[in-house]
Amino acid sequence: MILRFSALIFASLLPAFALADSPSFNLDRLRLNPGGETLLLGTGDGLQRGQLRLGLGTQYQHEPLLYSEGDGTVRALIGYRLSAHLAAAYGITDWFEAGLEVPMILTQGGDSIPGVDPIQGTVAGAPQIQGRFTFLREAQGASLDLGLTLGLSFPLGAEDGLSRDPGGGLAFNPRVGAGKRLGSALRLGAEAGLLIREEAALSPYSIDPEDEVGNELDLGVVASSLGEGLRGELMLLGHLPLSDAPASAELLAGARYPFRALGLEAFALAGPGLGGTPGTPLFRVFAGVAYAPAAPPAAPACEADRSCPHLDKDGDGVANQVDACPTEAGPASLDGCPDDDGDGVPNGDDRCPQDPGSVDNEGCPPLDSDGDGIADNEDHCPLEAGAAAHDGCAPPDADGDGIIDDDDRCPDLAGAALHDGCPESAAEAFTEGEAITIDQHLRFAIDDYQPQGASLEILSQVAATLRANPGIRKVRIEGHSDALGSRELNLSLSQARADAVKAYLVSQGVEADRLEAIGIGPDRPIADNTTSAGREQNRRVEFFIVRDAL
Repeated sequence: MILRFSALIFASLLPAFALADSPSFNLDRLRLNPGGETLLLGTGDGLQRGQLRLGLGTQYQHEPLLYSEGDGTVRALIGYRLSAHLAAAYGITDWFEAGLEVPMILTQGGDSIPGVDPIQGTVAGAPQIQGRFTFLREAQGASLDLGLTLGLSFPLGAEDGLSRDPGGGLAFNPRVGAGKRLGSALRLGAEAGLLIREEAALSPYSIDPEDEVGNELDLGVVASSLGEGLRGELMLLGHLPLSDAPASAELLAGARYPFRALGLEAFALAGPGLGGTPGTPLFRVFAGVAYAPAAPPAAPACEADRSCPHLDKDGDGVANQVDACPTEAGPASLDGCPDDDGDGVPNGDDRCPQDPGSVDNEGCPPLDSDGDGIADNEDHCPLEAGAAAHDGCAPPDADGDGIIDDDDRCPDLAGAALHDGCPESAAEAFTEGEAITIDQHLRFAIDDYQPQGASLEILSQVAATLRANPGIRKVRIEGHSDALGSRELNLSLSQARADAVKAYLVSQGVEADRLEAIGIGPDRPIADNTTSAGREQNRRVEFFIVRDAL
C-alpha cells in the first residue's frame, strides 16, 4: 500500500474487472462557506436575518483516486478533476440560515487501465442543502461564536462519474463549529462533523479490502486574519474514516480580498493532502468569487432597548442594560462610563476631564493659588508660598538675615550663611588647660565627614590659635559620632572627620607633625542620642593638648 490509496483493485484476481462492478461514491470532500468568516469551515458564524451570500468557485484536484494492482503497480484512476461549485446562503432569522451548494464536474480523467471502464468526464455533482443554527454570537456579548450545521446530500449525482454516494445516494453531514476573536487582528475557529452514508467496498473482489467508504469523522481548525482589506487564513483538515480505510489530512492556505463597492469578494486557497482516505488529492486548488454584502444593521430598537440581555454596543464588557454610557466604552466600576484622567470621576460628571482631581472637587485638582504644592483649603497662607512644615506659610526668620530660624544658630543676631546665621566675630578658639576650646559647635551632616558652613571659620580660628602658640607641640584631634548605624561605620566616620579637620588645619599653616587625628566613634556621647538635637551635639570634633613646651 502507498499513501493516498483510494481504490485497491487486484488485477491478478479479476483480469476483466469493470467499473460497473464497483459501487460509486461521492469523491468531493469539501463544501464552500461563501462569504463567511472562513472559506470552508463553519466556525460558529451565521447570517443575520435578510442577509444573502452567493459563491461561485472552481476547484482542481490532482490524483484524488489511485489504483493498485496486485504486483504493486499504482495508477491514477482519477489523475485530475476540475469542478465548478455554486453556493448560496440566506438568513431566514437572526439565528437560522438556509444554504445550498450545487457542484458540476467539468472534466476529469486518469490512466487507461485494462478491464476498467473509464470515468465519465463531465457529469453533475451531488447537490447539498444545509441549515445552520447559531446559538452564540460574540457580537452580542457572548464569549465566542457557536453554531450547528445540518447538511444533506441528494442522490442526483452520476454513478459513472464518482459523484453519488453508495446505496440510495443520500448522505447526512452534521457539524458543530466554534470561533473566537483574539483582539482585532486574528480569529481562531474549529469544526467537527460526521459524514454518515452507507458503507461499501470500492473493490468487491478484494480478499482483505482497505478501501471501504462509509461513515467518517471530519475535523478542522483554522486561523484567519481580520480587517478591511486583504485577509488570509490557514486551515488543517483531518479525515478519520470509521470504516476500513486509512486516515488523511490536508493543509490549506487561503486569501480573500473584498471589493466593497460592488459587494464582492475574491478568494483562493491551495494546499497538499497526505494520507489514503478515498478522495484526498495530492493537492487541490480552489478559487472563485463571492457576493457578500455587508450585514444589515441591527434593529435600532434592540440597540436602544436595555432589555436585550447580551448586547454591548460599545464593547466595554458592560451590557447595554446596565451601561450608563452604552455608546462610550468605560470600566464596570463606573457603570460603563469613560474616565479619561483616571481620577474615578466619569467624564460626564468631571469639571476637569483631562486633569486628575478628586470626587470632592468634582474631578478637578485642588486649587493652589501660591503654587507651593499645598492646596488652598489646607494652606494657612494661601497667597504666599511656604512650606508644608509651617502649614503653607514661609518659615520664620526673626533676625532677617535670610536664614530661617530652623537653620540659624544665632536666630536673634543677623549673620551670614557661612557662619550658620551667626556674625563672623562669633567664631573664637582659645586654650583652656589641656584643651583648645571653641565656643561654637563644628557641624557635620549625617553620614558625612566634611565640616560644613561656619565650621570652616571656626577651624580657621583654631589654626590661628595654634600658630600664635608655637609652644603647643602636639594636639590630639578627636572625632566623635552619634549612635546611628553600626559602631564600625561610626568609628570609620569619626576617623574621617578627624582626618578632614587635620587636613584643613595643615592647609591653614599648622605643621602636620603637631597634629594627630583619632576617631572615637559613638563611645563618648555628650548628649542624648535618642533626640535629633542630642545626636547633632555628639557629631563633633574636640582638640586636646598632648605635649606642651618646657
